[in-house]
Amino acid sequence: MSSIKSGRLHLVVPSLLGDRRWSIKILELMKILFVKNIQFTRLIKSDGRLREFNFRKLGGLQEGQFSIDVADERGNRLLFKMIKEDQNWKIMDSNDLPDWVTRSASMLHDKIEEVMTANMPEQEEQQQ
Repeated sequence: MSSIKSGRLHLVVPSLLGDRRWSIKILELMKILFVKNIQFTRLIKSDGRLREFNFRKLGGLQEGQFSIDVADERGNRLLFKMIKEDQNWKIMDSNDLPDWVTRSASMLHDKIEEVMTANMPEQEEQQQ
């Protein structure tokens, strides 16, 4: 039992007294900003093996940071972040990562750019 009239949402809700009487609460419509969550998985050949890289965008479309995880040979998850610097996606703190991950940085960059360019038209439409 709800209706929208002249920018207001009229809701009929039960009274707090617990009886059968109804009271009407009027709530102002609010503008809600939706931030699209971007996460995807890509299979990338690295060090002679096909590996599953999981990507998660941090901070919405405008922010330049991705969290990435991949399994090593023993099944342990390797977690690292990539940031966008000078139009290139670069691995942050690559000291603790195996060489096959750091050598895959250019392929990871390409996959991120592929997904980001596919999602940008949607972002521009939402802002209008």
